Amino acid sequence: MVAVVVETDRGWATLARPSGLTWDVSCRVLRPATPYEVRQFRALAALQQVKLRGMP
Repeated sequence: MVAVVVETDRGWATLARPSGLTWDVSCRVLRPATPYEVRQFRALAALQQVKLRGMP
């Protein structure tokens, strides 16, 4: 699942999605995003902004 690291603490990372969903994972399972995943995350963030503003 595409997310952004917002915090790290003793081998654990807190991840967040544009929707506000957060969860903790071990830093060992993280990897850099591929170019496709970066585009996917940006699209999710844009969609969340539209949802927060309300669809026209």
